[in-house]
Amino acid sequence: MFNDDRTYYALLHLIRVMKLTTFFLLITFISVNAGVYSQNTRLDLKVQSVTVKDLLNRIEDQSNFYFMYNDSKIDVERKVDLDVRQANIESILKSIFEGTNTKFITIIRLI
Repeated sequence: MFNDDRTYYALLHLIRVMKLTTFFLLITFISVNAGVYSQNTRLDLKVQSVTVKDLLNRIEDQSNFYFMYNDSKIDVERKVDLDVRQANIESILKSIFEGTNTKFITIIRLI
């Protein structure tokens, strides 16, 4: 097909670089979109003595976020009180898990 093997391998290398660049750009745009959504989504929550599990379910019901966690690593039966108005998801989660070693990350709309 190609007269010169160097040209053929250079073309393959160029195509590989283009594919990787496209992939990384796509991941970047998805991450930016997820960050914007999590910063712009505001929730009103007022609960007293509710379990973390029930509170996370309420957040899922009121937003497009979904939570994935390991029950053995997080005390989901711990009771919390929360009263927030027009708060973003990050500040709500920081309030819920304040004083614990629980860390969270947001990937698109999965926390």
